[in-house]
Amino acid sequence: MELVAAIEAGDEERVRELIATDPDVLDAPDERGLSPVLVAKYVGQDAIAELLAAAGSVDVFDAAATGRSDELRVILKVQPGAVALRSPDGFTALHYAAFFADGPTVEMLLAAGADPAAVADNPMLVQPLHSAAARRNVEGARLLLAAGADPNAEQQDGFLPLDAAVQNRDEAMEELLRAHGGRTSRSVERQLPEG
Repeated sequence: MELVAAIEAGDEERVRELIATDPDVLDAPDERGLSPVLVAKYVGQDAIAELLAAAGSVDVFDAAATGRSDELRVILKVQPGAVALRSPDGFTALHYAAFFADGPTVEMLLAAGADPAAVADNPMLVQPLHSAAARRNVEGARLLLAAGADPNAEQQDGFLPLDAAVQNRDEAMEELLRAHGGRTSRSVERQLPEG
């Protein structure tokens, strides 16, 4: 798909041309079923993700991933059950907010009833707290923990939220998780330098 290629290449000008020529490209998912907005977020093209979100209608996943609070609020008011929907790759909107967005977006989803312990419906078995820890979203992690997220929830291969904080050398996240009883997995403990 030409739009996906332009997104992955970071070619904002070509993305604009494709949208102008055929606005329907905004609704065309990639081969995994992901929206163009999510494709852009996954490949680190945040400016293109914002361009795409501003150019067309966004769904609950796009709004959560881009932190578009106004659109997210409307979606959740019209379709309250959207808070529990799964994307084609198995994540909830809360996973996306914790990984790509910010604390206020996480807070909005939690207030709408999002499950802070939702396990991704894919082999990674990620929970939103894993997403927040991986992306150094300390405020999102704080909110998730306050909502009951397990600081020692295991994802694929027994990886724990604190493992991500340690690997990222994210002292603020480490402190937060340890204050809530978080621990590292045995595999990460063996990799830590002594002293």
